[in-house]
Amino acid sequence: MVNLRAPAPEDLALVREAWDLAWQVILAGAHALVILDEINLALTFNLLPREEVFQVLRERPPWVEVVLTGRQAPPELVEMADLVTEMRPVKHYYEAGVQARRGIEW
Repeated sequence: MVNLRAPAPEDLALVREAWDLAWQVILAGAHALVILDEINLALTFNLLPREEVFQVLRERPPWVEVVLTGRQAPPELVEMADLVTEMRPVKHYYEAGVQARRGIEW
């Protein structure tokens, strides 16, 4: 059983701040590619309002490609997506005792 604690208010504020910037960038249409790293888990753990995220994805300019990463993508998001990829490690240096590194795994 996973013991999940409630996110700290400052963490929620940072998630909100990041999303506020992301949706503005997406809807402005000045970038052809926007990558929202690990947003799927933010949606799964209800750190962002799902419908708000889905609405921005529906309203994005057609030339803006949005890549959403992270495990446990909500089923509604999978249904909406044009491409869904699930990655699994075949070999990982962590199994040989190499610890997670700042800037690589986190």
